[in-house]
Amino acid sequence: PGLSNAGSCFDAVNLYLTAVEQVGSTDDRKAICDAIRGITYRGVCGAYVFDPADQTAVPYPAVATDPEK
Repeated sequence: PGLSNAGSCFDAVNLYLTAVEQVGSTDDRKAICDAIRGITYRGVCGAYVFDPADQTAVPYPAVATDPEK
């Protein structure tokens, strides 16, 4: 036991899957990155919103407001 990254790994895989489903292929990496930048993803660890400039996750609620409101 101890600390676990299972929740964030689950969210990361499902966020990637959501982007791949939008693009329709795993071959176009740029399109997948563009899709990720446009997704607001609510996972088990919270909401994920990405800064379009550098694709870093913007912390919610510390920096970003609720992206769906």
